[in-house]
Amino acid sequence: MRRSRRDTDAGGVDAGSHAIDANLLPMLGVDMLAGRNIEPVDGADTPPVAVVSRSLAMMMGGPEQAIGQHVSVEDADSAAPPRNVRIIGVAKNVAYDGLAEQETRRYVRYADAADPRAARHDVYLALAQFPSTVVSIGAFTDSDPASVIPSLQKAVADIAPASAVHWTGTMDDEVALEYASTRFYTVLVSALSASATALTSIGLFGLLSHAAARRTGEMGLRRALGASGRSIAGLLLGSALWRSRSASVVACSPRWGLRK
Repeated sequence: MRRSRRDTDAGGVDAGSHAIDANLLPMLGVDMLAGRNIEPVDGADTPPVAVVSRSLAMMMGGPEQAIGQHVSVEDADSAAPPRNVRIIGVAKNVAYDGLAEQETRRYVRYADAADPRAARHDVYLALAQFPSTVVSIGAFTDSDPASVIPSLQKAVADIAPASAVHWTGTMDDEVALEYASTRFYTVLVSALSASATALTSIGLFGLLSHAAARRTGEMGLRRALGASGRSIAGLLLGSALWRSRSASVVACSPRWGLRK
């Protein structure tokens, strides 16, 4: 799978292009919304075709209306002339930059999020019609994906011994890498919250102990007059909570003044 930046004549928008074979979209679970997928019949000796994402099709009137339209595809990083391709299918949108990137629209040049253009656009081209010297190979397995990597590397070495394998990994590895920073901040916030809870508990314990020590004589007198242990405990707890509430009001007052 090849990825680059291309421009289409559908509004002159930027779109990520992927030169793929017939198996990539089904392997990733990307459903077709209209038309058909890239197929083996789409070879080098046939007219160029493309599958576009739903976001791009919406700029052409919708998935059904986009089928059969022609767009000019130009590589922004190459001096090669634009090529005219016919749209044969529309696929669901894919968050290639991660869900967080997709939701924040970090790579979008349009300010209005309600604009159909304010979403990632993708164009899927037939690999046989748009060959590349750099490709990615994906495999869907029923067993542990990591156990299949050595055999895939050997198969690639047998087919193209002069080709270098830049990286290998599983989809779990890619997802873990995508959300590594999010998990770090989650663990950090959880640790800080646990520390704050522990400090609060220690403070409340100290407050109750201090209140009980100061009112030992009073508690003995109440007990002698027939007060139950539960009522005495409730009295101490209520006194501690009242002091905690007063301290909270005092602490919040300067903050409220600063906000004003």
